[in-house]
Amino acid sequence: MIKKALKSKKGISLMEILVGSMLFGLVVMTVASVISPMIMAFRRANDLAEYNLILDNVGNLLTSEMAQASDITGDLNTLVMTIETQPTIVSYSVQDGMLMRSLNIDDIIISESHVFPPGFYRSQSISFTINGSNSPKYIVEVTVRSQGRATIGGEISRDYAVNPIMIK
Repeated sequence: MIKKALKSKKGISLMEILVGSMLFGLVVMTVASVISPMIMAFRRANDLAEYNLILDNVGNLLTSEMAQASDITGDLNTLVMTIETQPTIVSYSVQDGMLMRSLNIDDIIISESHVFPPGFYRSQSISFTINGSNSPKYIVEVTVRSQGRATIGGEISRDYAVNPIMIK
C-alpha cells in the first residue's frame, strides 16, 4: 500500500497552491479588518477609564480637603489651605506631573510625599487650577495629559466645585 502511494503521480499543482494561499490571505485580511476596529475601541475605552480614574481621585481628594479649610489660596498647580481642626497648613502641588502633598506647622514642613504612587499615573501627567477665591464657591479644574500614545486625544479636563464650610 505504501509503495502504491509513492508510485502515484497524484499531488498538488503549483496553481492549486497559489489559489489556496490567495483564498487564505483573503480570509486573514477580512478577519483583521473586523478585529482591528475592535482593538482600537477597547484601547480608547481603557484609556478613557484611566483618565477618569485619575481625574476623579485627584478632584475628589482636593475638594474633600478644601471643604474643611478655613483659608484657601491657589493658582496653577498650587493649592495652599489652612485646616482649623488640625492646626496645619496643607499644600498640594504638581511635580513632574504627579500630585505632591505637604503638611506645615508653623512654617516647618512636617511631611512631603506623593499622594498617589508614580505607577498610578501610568503614562499620564496631571495639572490643576483653582478659581473662585473671591466667592464662597471654588472651582478646581483638573487636567490629565497623555505622555505616551494617546487614543482619545492629548488631554481631558473636568471641573469640581466646592463650598468650604469654614469660610464665611
